[in-house]
Amino acid sequence: PYTTLFRSSSFLFSPKKTVVFQDESQQDVEMKAKPARKTKKVSISSNSDEGLGDLSFGPCSSLLPDIPPALARPTHNLKQAWTLWYFRADRSLSWEENQQAVATVTTVEEFWQLHQLLLPASQMASGCDLAMFRAGVLPDWEDPANLPGGRWIVRRERPQLDEAWLELLFYLLGEHSGHSLAREVNGVVVSARKKGDKVAVWLGDARHLAAVVDVGREVRARLGLEAQDRVMFSVHREDRERDRSQAPILL
Repeated sequence: PYTTLFRSSSFLFSPKKTVVFQDESQQDVEMKAKPARKTKKVSISSNSDEGLGDLSFGPCSSLLPDIPPALARPTHNLKQAWTLWYFRADRSLSWEENQQAVATVTTVEEFWQLHQLLLPASQMASGCDLAMFRAGVLPDWEDPANLPGGRWIVRRERPQLDEAWLELLFYLLGEHSGHSLAREVNGVVVSARKKGDKVAVWLGDARHLAAVVDVGREVRARLGLEAQDRVMFSVHREDRERDRSQAPILL
């Protein structure tokens, strides 16, 4: 079901900037860009013998091949596991059938391998979403971890979508926000829509107003928004009940 989600050629993407992740030992891990190099096409089937091993995708599968410990470089653990979800927007399927868990990453290396295999978000079909959420949390208003929360929504033009999505992934997995704010954020979403593409940051509890505002300011800074740009905070309960009696928070 993920044929349209993955790149047709492998490992041709390399980040343009330095990103610092923090592993569970509190040490900073610097991910520096490397120049792109020509590589031959690699099959990502489970029978591949091109060095990728068994790239089985699922909520609990490892993306890395089975390398003997004596040959393996050290990996850098993320503070927690994160699951990538893909919403296909197939009208013949139910919401549950459309929402598919692609893979769960637990290390910086797994994240980069997954990211390099995926098509850019700007190439998703209209109506589709990509979401990165804490492992065990669904990108759904009804999930208990999301039920009292809300989301910051930012509209982006299609040429801006890939950079905005990557910046939010860095913000999420790198946990660059304060310790208390990091606990507030459950995930990030990128959505391709005919009426306008958007990215969103989901928070677990909309009642923590100070944290909501602080996260909104960090999102503005991460995306490099101008003074005239606006981000909107939407409460899940209000979205679910179609209640627009309260004005949204704008920053």
